[in-house]
Amino acid sequence: MANEIDRMLVCGSVDGKYESLLARLEQISAKFSGKDKFEQLFVCGEFFGSNADENKKIISGEYIVPIPVYVIGPINAERSKYYTAVAGEEIGPNIIYLGRRGVFTTASKLKIAYLSGQEGEYPDDSHFSVDTVDVSRLYNILYIKRWFKISHSFTKELIAQITGGHMESFQGVDILLTSQWPADVDKHTAHTPDVANDDQLQVSALISKLAAALKPRYHFAAMANCHYERPAYRNYKILQESSTQFPATRFVGLARCGNPSRCKWIYAFNIAPCKIEPPPQNCTEFPYTEILNNLEAKKKLMQQLSVIEERPGADQFFFDRTATGAEDNTSDKKHRKRKWESTNNNNNGDGQSAAPKRPCWFCLASPQVEKHLVVSIGEHAYLALAKGQLVPNHVLITPINHVQSLIVCQTESVDVAEEICKYQTSLRKFYAAADMCAVFFERNFRTQHFQLQCVPLPKKVVNQLRPIVEEKLNDLELEFTILSEDSQLKDVVQPGVPYFYIESEDFRLYATKLTRNFPLNFAREVLIDERLLDLGLTYSDWRNCLESMSRETDLAQEFRANFSKYDFTIDEID
Repeated sequence: MANEIDRMLVCGSVDGKYESLLARLEQISAKFSGKDKFEQLFVCGEFFGSNADENKKIISGEYIVPIPVYVIGPINAERSKYYTAVAGEEIGPNIIYLGRRGVFTTASKLKIAYLSGQEGEYPDDSHFSVDTVDVSRLYNILYIKRWFKISHSFTKELIAQITGGHMESFQGVDILLTSQWPADVDKHTAHTPDVANDDQLQVSALISKLAAALKPRYHFAAMANCHYERPAYRNYKILQESSTQFPATRFVGLARCGNPSRCKWIYAFNIAPCKIEPPPQNCTEFPYTEILNNLEAKKKLMQQLSVIEERPGADQFFFDRTATGAEDNTSDKKHRKRKWESTNNNNNGDGQSAAPKRPCWFCLASPQVEKHLVVSIGEHAYLALAKGQLVPNHVLITPINHVQSLIVCQTESVDVAEEICKYQTSLRKFYAAADMCAVFFERNFRTQHFQLQCVPLPKKVVNQLRPIVEEKLNDLELEFTILSEDSQLKDVVQPGVPYFYIESEDFRLYATKLTRNFPLNFAREVLIDERLLDLGLTYSDWRNCLESMSRETDLAQEFRANFSKYDFTIDEID
């Protein structure tokens, strides 16, 4: 008859250090024997190492393994060749391969869920993806115009397997093993991982989502190569759910086997199956609420992009590249002037400007849009990081469909104008939380798609903005007007007239009669002034501030996470 209590060992990555592992198991065996002995070891990290000869010894049985050792799939793609056994079978004597993902039930009915590898864009032997973890849904892979139907996610399959299909009876798993750490695991606790920098943790938001869904009593992870134990956290809402409905979760991060820092890499504990105990006194709040909100926002964003990409005629919109600061190639200067003047009055009568004659970088349905910069999508407008940000959190608000200018929005696309105002309100609140003010500006000059750019400015210098704008417009010998509180731009500027517009918390200003010599980077030249952001002259050109696509993607993800509680387009998870 199986013991009522399981005595278990869990270790981090072995990385081929089999002698260190076996020596430690021998020490434990000598100390705990008889009914106190530990009967099984689970490895939550990489088992095999880079030394082929050492791997051959453990597989062939040259190394004697005293107790069953259960290993999950690879982290390193080059080592996947050693995981040759079918899931549930031995790789070598007393070494059982569980597989890359699944649930293992011990003789005493202990439920152990596991997911190996690192988060990636697509799943393979050493990576899992959003499709692996997410709940069943239709998911459109961006840039590949075909649909993949995800009928069952790993999470859903596990819960169904554990409950025999009665998912409403699910009360969590006993243990969760993952190679990668969950993101935000140290939230709501003063205990922080002892690492040189956060990049060492290599966390995954999808692992956080998995842990939130499976509600393990213990969660072990390995990749950060440090030992970390945080106080248990609740998997229920106080005053809304019973503490007996779901267990509290204890997270344990384990270092590599035999690491030189002597950080703890093996964990011994007792556990009784299917027993929900009262939460400990130092139990903290659930740490993953913000992560779940961000994932839901990202999921919605991708679904919206998918729908927009599939719209009939999605590729018909184009963009005048002079909006990015590139020069017009027309040799006749007079003809070039007439060209931008005509495009500034290019409306088709339905609130949208007629399709321009060049590829559009801002129509959301256009293939030219850099979708990795998009951070929020509404019904009529979207928010994206600015290419070549002047400062962090520099964004732009722009219509989803082709609309020429703010004036056209206010005159013929009222729904678009109203949603842009909502984004402005959200951004003001977002910046205010960081003691900043929002500066909005539009250059309706040599552009075809309306963009309202937004740059955060420290509150302590915002009162300097208006005089500097006026000073620089005077230098250009351009007339300007302060817009009264009860006026809109459409009331004072006719459609088709080029203009520059800027607003902050205490003024709204516009200038017309722009000449062809008007600086395309005028707003940036204002903001880099030593009395405001105090940046070098090179910052006036967005091309000098470009980041790699990978870095831009990270910045967009960071902004999306920070902005989520101000974003009116998403519903937060309680």
